Amino acid sequence: MRALPIGVLALACVVSAGTIYVDVANTTGVEDGSAAHPYNTVQEGINAAGNGDEVIVTPGVYVGSANFEGSGITADFTLRSTDPTDPDVVAATVVDNSRGTTCVLRFAGSETPTFVVSGLTFTGGSGYQSGDAAYGGGVYGGAAGTEASITRCVIEGNVAHGEVYARGGGLYNCDGVITHCIIRGNKALAWGTSIQGTIGGGLSDCGGDVVDCLIVDNWTVTLGSGTWVVGGGLACCDGTIAHCTIAYNVGLRAVYDCDGVIRDCIIWGNETLGAGALYSSSTPSYSCIQGWSSGGTGNTNLNPRFVHGPCGFYYVMQTAAGDPLDSPCLDSGSGTAAGYGLATRTTRRDEAGDMGTVDMGYHHPISYPPSYNEVALAQGWNLIGTGCDAPALLADCCVDVSDALLPWDDAVAYGYVQTMLYYYVPGAGYGECRTDGAGGDMYVRPEYGYWLLAYEPGLRLLIPLP
Repeated sequence: MRALPIGVLALACVVSAGTIYVDVANTTGVEDGSAAHPYNTVQEGINAAGNGDEVIVTPGVYVGSANFEGSGITADFTLRSTDPTDPDVVAATVVDNSRGTTCVLRFAGSETPTFVVSGLTFTGGSGYQSGDAAYGGGVYGGAAGTEASITRCVIEGNVAHGEVYARGGGLYNCDGVITHCIIRGNKALAWGTSIQGTIGGGLSDCGGDVVDCLIVDNWTVTLGSGTWVVGGGLACCDGTIAHCTIAYNVGLRAVYDCDGVIRDCIIWGNETLGAGALYSSSTPSYSCIQGWSSGGTGNTNLNPRFVHGPCGFYYVMQTAAGDPLDSPCLDSGSGTAAGYGLATRTTRRDEAGDMGTVDMGYHHPISYPPSYNEVALAQGWNLIGTGCDAPALLADCCVDVSDALLPWDDAVAYGYVQTMLYYYVPGAGYGECRTDGAGGDMYVRPEYGYWLLAYEPGLRLLIPLP
């Protein structure tokens, strides 16, 4: 991955007649789901919704659960925070069922892929209880298995605890795609005298693809002796598992009985290492696995060199970001970051986006995107003004090439634009603006006009605001 500072594109939000608002701060006693009079619990918003609707939840802590059982909602529906692309908004929009006795998010099991849950934090769940067993501490997909899409959510601090049996501390029976999620600190726990086992500390029996997720610090545990205490990270999840970091999970086998494609992952620091970390599962490829010596294309067992960044731990070291060493996960995946839709996310602590060959492991959201003035470029020569009120370093400018925002030097290296901008100073003649300063100036200045040669159509020059 080469340097690529990017701005996260703002979520396009078009309010329709089917938009329902929820805000815990509304204590007026007047609630109708409108922006002026929002409901103050998530469940009220769900109860008022149907197919084709969108429920938007304002940041706050919502005590209770979100239950779709009996709602009749199956398709063309979204439950989301005000901005799922902003990790601060996601962290601040919390559904907390720590005072309850069931899971936090319960699906009916009849939902289709156009049913979307996005950008919320679910915590404090204790699982769907069925006799002496518990399923889905945080999220229960229903008996039939939901195909709802879960994206950009945080599922943490949930415990599926049953007297005899527990599956899926974080999620259970979710067969839709699970993308860009953090599944952290969940437990599958059995505590009785006749324990059969616990399976899947993070996820269990989720048949959809699990893509670009951080699955860490989850546990399968029994307070006694159990037949099965397996799958600290994932168990019995047979969709594609890709671009995930599965780390420091406790329980025999970090990945247990997962038969789908496993690629571009980091599997590190779990209770069981080496081949035992993936038991009765597909052979991974292009992955970094501690103690691994069991073959597979593109795998490595070298230390991924985790480092802290703006959104916490599990970035990887890169000298281009100022780290002393490069991670072996850098530029070591199975395809391109742009091809996998990860060019607008990052593995590095300076928040430059991934480009070129994809890095292994989870890609963090950009926590504070810069602001730019945008200048549309035609193919060929362009006469432009800067559109800014203060000088801006050319090196801080970016070029939008449709699937990523490239830093100026990378846009030059990849042949999108010419090396320099030309400008004219009355009485002094022509000059060049270059990142190395060799042409006389390293800044784009508001008082000059510039000539820029673009080699492809449809590009945009982005100049940072002061």
